[in-house]
Amino acid sequence: MLQLERVLGMALPAGTLFQCGSVRALAAYTEGHAAHDPRPVNLSRRRSGPRLFMVAGVHVYRELARRLEDTFQVFAVFTGCELTLLSSANQSPRVEDLARDYLTLIRREQPHGPYYLGGTSFGGILVYEVAQQLARAGEQVAFVGMIDAMLPENGILGWVARARRLAPLPLRELVPLVHDRMRVKLLRALRRRRAAEFAKYQDDERFSAMEILRADAQRVSADAYMQTIATLDVPVALIISGTRISANPHKARDCGWQPYARRLSIHEVEADHLALLEEPSVAEVAAIFARALPATTPRAAHAHPPEPDASTVS
Repeated sequence: MLQLERVLGMALPAGTLFQCGSVRALAAYTEGHAAHDPRPVNLSRRRSGPRLFMVAGVHVYRELARRLEDTFQVFAVFTGCELTLLSSANQSPRVEDLARDYLTLIRREQPHGPYYLGGTSFGGILVYEVAQQLARAGEQVAFVGMIDAMLPENGILGWVARARRLAPLPLRELVPLVHDRMRVKLLRALRRRRAAEFAKYQDDERFSAMEILRADAQRVSADAYMQTIATLDVPVALIISGTRISANPHKARDCGWQPYARRLSIHEVEADHLALLEEPSVAEVAAIFARALPATTPRAAHAHPPEPDASTVS
């Protein structure tokens, strides 16, 4: 983007490359022949039918969109405010403000419900708040899909919740678990270079630094959101990483959502956090989305991904 700005002599919004997916479209944009109002990016080949809006990312949802395009137009929603998550944790935007920006773009594409929404990781928290704001506006939210989205457990309440989960474990299981947890924390403290919890580019210094900034900012935003989070009475499907749960049995299987999402269903997929939207696991995720989407969506049962195996739990 910086090179384009130097050559063209004009500043381009960060989302331009997502909106203009070809050289021809980018050229038209710079010449003023394309709409300058940002809009959700349609990742599907189809141009009709119900819309599924996935927030906080564009490229990460491409395989999911391909798997669901027999049923849905899948839109990825990008807002420039996401870039503030790459600057400093001290400037972390509020979840409510980010959600408001996503909501503006979503309603620009679809003014009224029913709405079908989704998000992965921190994007799951954001899409939950998008659903809250739509519900408060009197709009129908028919479905919220959250992919391994975890609410933070902080303070005395978080300590009590973890203690309750560990209390039933026999001593022979509890001691190795505590030992492993302490070892992991010690190794992290001794590591010369920090890494984000879910790091994809930890071996690349340029990108790993941005991952750390983003993870810190997301943590600050999520912590603040816990002071205002409210209950939501719409269908919420939470897909969790079976690999992550197996490695951390003391973690809450509901990722902290049970007290807030009144119509929550939990589905487990045997993949790590970052692989849930990649082949082959994305096929399972798409199948869960297709089955969980309400009956009001036509052909929902005909999405082409295979049925999950018996390890999937609803």
